[in-house]
Amino acid sequence: ISKAGTSGTTTFNTPLVNSGSVQLQSGTLNLNGGGTESGQLTNAPGTTLNFTGGTHTIVAGCTVIGTGTLLISAATVNFNSLVPTSVANLTLTGGVLGGTGLLAVNGPFNWSGGTIANSGGVTLYGVSSFNSSVLNGLQFSGRLINAGTINWSGSGTNLYFNSGTLTNLAAGTINI
Repeated sequence: ISKAGTSGTTTFNTPLVNSGSVQLQSGTLNLNGGGTESGQLTNAPGTTLNFTGGTHTIVAGCTVIGTGTLLISAATVNFNSLVPTSVANLTLTGGVLGGTGLLAVNGPFNWSGGTIANSGGVTLYGVSSFNSSVLNGLQFSGRLINAGTINWSGSGTNLYFNSGTLTNLAAGTINI
């Protein structure tokens, strides 16, 4: 699947099972029907691959290439590969970042809503932003490892630790 030459939004409302490649070269691609990703996702700079609905499973063999935004806005996205999946630019505004596999975020991670429930571990290497003004707007019940910089802001009790572990490595900094 290749999306190029248009800056608009394209939406898939059916489950997408991708063992080939999805190449997003322009605009936004909404995945609204769930599915399984075991192929390649190419997300060019300035584009947005948005998980908008359903349950998506990222399994072994899936590679994410490019610095475009990988956005989880309303779906459940389970990273279930024991081989770390690596993304360059991740935003969580709603839904669930879940699964049992390893996820490395090598660039910015922006979290303004939704839940991290990944028990395998989400490791942050870049500069991250945790910002919500909603009571318990950021729900945490997984494993989060900071090896970069987290800038945590907002108002009220915006981060709710239900369970899980937050590990701040020697290279990590958390600014509140």
